[in-house]
Amino acid sequence: MYDLQVLRKFLNRIKIYPTSKQLDIFAQLFVQKELKKGDFFIRKGNKNLNIAFLLKGVMRVFVVDEDGNETNLKFIKENQLFSGSYSLGTKTIVNIQCLEDCSIFMVNGCDFTTVVNNFRQFSHSYNTVLDCLYKRSMIQLTSYIKLDAKARYELFLENNPGLANRIPLYHIANHLGITAVQLSRIRAGNIKMK
Repeated sequence: MYDLQVLRKFLNRIKIYPTSKQLDIFAQLFVQKELKKGDFFIRKGNKNLNIAFLLKGVMRVFVVDEDGNETNLKFIKENQLFSGSYSLGTKTIVNIQCLEDCSIFMVNGCDFTTVVNNFRQFSHSYNTVLDCLYKRSMIQLTSYIKLDAKARYELFLENNPGLANRIPLYHIANHLGITAVQLSRIRAGNIKMK
C-alpha cells in the first residue's frame, strides 16, 4: 500500500481536490510500481491503457524510424503526468523508457476517467488539464522547429532545470536534433558567456 499523500499530490496536480471519502474511492484504483533503468513503461505497438505520475526518476519518450534510428521527443521528470498516447485504448506510436530507476504511480485510464466523470465537479478540471498537457507538448515541438540549436538548448534548460546533469548528453543532443559534438560546442559557448 502507498501513502495517501502521494495519491492526493497526483490528484491535486490534475486539479482534483477530493474529500476523504472520495480519496478512498480513488485509492482503490491506483498502484505504485518500481521500474529499473532501461525498463520500458510502454513500447510502440502496445495498447495504451494507463495514466501515470512519475514520483522518482527520469524517462524518455522516443520513436524509432524504419532504419532503426531513435529520436527523443521529450523527457519525463518527477511530478509529471504521462501516458503512452493521448487516446486511451489505442496502440501507442512511441516508446517510454527509464533513464534512471523510476517509481511511478499508475492507474487504468478508463477506470480513472469513469470515476472522475462520476464526480461532476472534477470532470471539467481533468479535461482542462489534459488539454493543457497536449497544448504544451505541441508548443514545445513547434518551438523546436522554429529555433536554432543554441536557442533550443537554452529552452530545454529553462523548461528542465537540473535535467541536463542527470541524463546522457547524447540523449539531449538527439532530442534537440543536433549531434553530441554540436551540443558540446554550444555548452562550451554558454560557459564562456557566464
